[in-house]
Amino acid sequence: MKIYLAGSFAYDNPQTTAQRKEEIEQVAKILQQKGFDVYTPHQFFVENAWSLSLEEWAQKVFDADVEQLNNCDIVVLLSYGKINNSGCIWECGYCYAKGIKVVVVRMTNTTESLMVLGGAHAVLNGVEGLETYDFATMPKIKCVVTSQS
Repeated sequence: MKIYLAGSFAYDNPQTTAQRKEEIEQVAKILQQKGFDVYTPHQFFVENAWSLSLEEWAQKVFDADVEQLNNCDIVVLLSYGKINNSGCIWECGYCYAKGIKVVVVRMTNTTESLMVLGGAHAVLNGVEGLETYDFATMPKIKCVVTSQS
């Protein structure tokens, strides 16, 4: 099974960026230990990137990510509530529209986007929820929405 691991990792605050990348790596390792082939977009390398224009570089990244999305079985989103970046949310919406299951791992207790929750096949609570989730049977687990903001 091939998993596309989506998560926000580029922030203005370098400490937040480092923490998010560490969490992505931790989850990737957990999924790999379960026997899954895991793609993490932040590890994609664009050859000769410094010789490309920003537009050329961006197109290569976009094309590579869309190819990986088209070839994945599941998307796992590490969600930080409403502060997720638009890129990882776009990836989840794209896969939902294509019928690819999206598993949301809530990394905080903050309010989630209703659209993210509505499109999720399963909503898990933290890394612990991911570790115990049965990917063989893929049970639907919906999150109860308690408030809006």
